[in-house]
Amino acid sequence: MPGMARGNGEFEKQDRAARLILVSQILAGSPHGVTAQEIGNRTDRNKRTALRDLRALEDIGVPLMHEPNDTYKLMPGYVLPTIAFTQQETMAILLATRLAVQHLDYYNEFLAMALSKLGASLPKGPVKVHVGESVSQLASKPADAERQKVFGVITRGLLERKQIKFTYVDAKGVESERKVHPYFLEPISLMSRGTYLFGKDIDRRDLRVFKLDRITRAEVLSTDAYIPDDTTLQKLVANSWGVWTHSRVQKVELLFAKGVARRLAETRWHPSQVL
Repeated sequence: MPGMARGNGEFEKQDRAARLILVSQILAGSPHGVTAQEIGNRTDRNKRTALRDLRALEDIGVPLMHEPNDTYKLMPGYVLPTIAFTQQETMAILLATRLAVQHLDYYNEFLAMALSKLGASLPKGPVKVHVGESVSQLASKPADAERQKVFGVITRGLLERKQIKFTYVDAKGVESERKVHPYFLEPISLMSRGTYLFGKDIDRRDLRVFKLDRITRAEVLSTDAYIPDDTTLQKLVANSWGVWTHSRVQKVELLFAKGVARRLAETRWHPSQVL
């Protein structure tokens, strides 16, 4: 059946083209590098196919770096070309937008500008309209100059990899001066809503978590931050419960009334859970 063979061949080409776009996006989102095996896992292929996809990207001019630890990453400064979104992807973008807007209880102009730019890149339709409405909803929230400033300082320290100094007021109202190697920001919606800074407290020589709402008088220092090569978001929060994390996992057993069993089963509360 020659016609069927041509059809399958065309489908395979389209499938690979979509996969190459996905691989390039994975690389763009992995500034510290990603292994071929992980690319294979995330594209539902094996390591050999991932290596062929990486070579194909190089053949079409995408500059890649192969690091000594067997990871691949994009050359610094390379920007991916604009990519079109599928219907399902635009809906996923809308869901992420709604979560971001609901998470903040104050007007964050950085998020508003980012969402405005994102909305401009979306095709005409209800999702584009809803993203625009989400920006308007964000703009209607009360302004908070201090929180806005703290967010900007923390962001700069993270992206420029510089140490950060700030005053921190803990949940009991105790004030202290902190100097930190910033690792990353994590929004938490489980039990308590807030955005948290994970970083190495230099004076206390330990990984600490700081709620942004409790940070004041923040400044970026000229000294470079030290972030270990094996520091990844997944490694730090893989076993966390909300914002609480520890090097040793505690095993607990919880008993619930029968009436809430269905509701409990609807949500995966922790990756290690067994119902």
